[in-house]
Amino acid sequence: MNAEGVVAIDTMVAERGPCSETLSDCDFELGMCGWKDDGSFPLEWVRVQAMNGAPLIAYDHTTNTETGHYMFPRLRANRGREDTMTGILVSPTLTPGGGKQCLTFWYNIQGMEKSTLSILRREGPDYTVLWNRTDEQGYGWVLGRADVNIGESFIELGIKAEYSEDTGGYIVVDDVSLDPGRCPSSSISCNFDEGLCGWTNKLLRNNIWLVGRGYTGDSNVVSGPLLDHTTEDGLYAYVDFTPFTVQSKLSLVDVSEQMSPTQLSCLSFWYIKYGESGRSGVFTVVMANIHSHDGQVTTLLTLDNNVDERKWTRALINVTNPQNYFQISLNAKKEVPDQFIGVDDLEFTQGDCTQVPTVPPPPAQFVMCDFEAEDLCGFEQSQGDSFDWVRGTSNDHASLPLDHTTNNASGHYMYADTSIWGAGAFTSLFSPQIYDLPEACVAFMYFSTKLDQLQAWLHTEGNPDPISIANFSAPFNGWSGARMTVLAEGGWQVEFRVTVGNDNGFVGIDDVILSPDACPDPVSCDFEDGSCLWQNFGGNSWITERPLNSATS
Repeated sequence: MNAEGVVAIDTMVAERGPCSETLSDCDFELGMCGWKDDGSFPLEWVRVQAMNGAPLIAYDHTTNTETGHYMFPRLRANRGREDTMTGILVSPTLTPGGGKQCLTFWYNIQGMEKSTLSILRREGPDYTVLWNRTDEQGYGWVLGRADVNIGESFIELGIKAEYSEDTGGYIVVDDVSLDPGRCPSSSISCNFDEGLCGWTNKLLRNNIWLVGRGYTGDSNVVSGPLLDHTTEDGLYAYVDFTPFTVQSKLSLVDVSEQMSPTQLSCLSFWYIKYGESGRSGVFTVVMANIHSHDGQVTTLLTLDNNVDERKWTRALINVTNPQNYFQISLNAKKEVPDQFIGVDDLEFTQGDCTQVPTVPPPPAQFVMCDFEAEDLCGFEQSQGDSFDWVRGTSNDHASLPLDHTTNNASGHYMYADTSIWGAGAFTSLFSPQIYDLPEACVAFMYFSTKLDQLQAWLHTEGNPDPISIANFSAPFNGWSGARMTVLAEGGWQVEFRVTVGNDNGFVGIDDVILSPDACPDPVSCDFEDGSCLWQNFGGNSWITERPLNSATS
């Protein structure tokens, strides 16, 4: 029987005593973090497992499972029903002097009209409403935020649920946190480097939008680009369609937080969409009204099964909805397993899209190349060497490894074949010219099937003679990581040179990164910005990833 699974580790901290949860970050998995029910109302806020909570949202937000916990108000034992059913969940007392802070929480409202969730501030005996939402909010978790000002007095916060006795309803709350600073105006804008922001996966618990660098369950079927759009060294949102559990025609939906009515706004984002078999699935952007109860859904954009964009491409969509609160969803529909859809740098701004400025390309001194494109990202062959580097794949020869970027046979890299050349022959590949970057780190992956040495030379404007900066010889046939610090004034280039020796074979490079500042310690790594050149061995692979929302379990 075949079995699949995932094991992951990250920064670990051990402290004496039991783990604790606080108001500043409470997921209700271990307890209520000092929150307590105000016993004077008909509804009692209780901490429940999702399987025992609201019938139409039988999974919590933290773990995205039915065994996870959330807060749920229900009729208090021995208390009769009233015209208005109310319950308040009260926070621990907040110490004076905290200033402006942002209360963040995830919630859902199910039911007919007059079902209301409110965030309250209590100073003394009186409550002040900071935020509220009324009427059904759909079937998934919705992000809520409320600005809280903690002045010179002790205060408490309240989460109030209110149902109409004749219509009923359900309200649930999870993952409450209080953070310094004002709440952002909208988290629909997102570059995905720190997660999904205010976007959340809807309903589906196993088949979801992910955040990462395009890793898939089966990279031999399809994988995404290593480079995001934002910095070419960050993360983006994407869907993995390769697992057999993702059924054909299934749509995976990423839903924004609730948006206020707008006369005219611009939704812009960058996308990548392709399929190895020629079909790339269907990607739609949809706007759904929340409070209108008319079921109105507007399709803002459709990219059909024939759209094939292997480079980051920009989409601009004017959004008009002056009457209703609404949500925007990104829907990715599976047609074939080898399709890939990714999204990055999503922004929602006031005004017409024609007023949105053109995004400049990344600065030239931040170069990263995975050699998937034929232009080689500005790398050039030398005109004075003995033979050329080859842009190829592992299909070119049995001794060549899989591409490092995609980990499959269709991915490309640069390699030198020294087997047909005599000793002393050499080949050189030059990086793009770099300016105004006096200190930089050059990182890359390389392999060598024999003992041929790969050399790195520095060429500068002020010195006609190149400077040898490093020699590399892989200790095994797989990919190895290398880094070298460059110190140079004015313009400079790095030359990758392979010289034919007595024991010939193949030498290759892939995923070259030029970035500012000195290279970091090659061993210490928190895995926030990649694998720090730690490498995989064996049939299974460790990956650097950000499990988010329902991806975390």
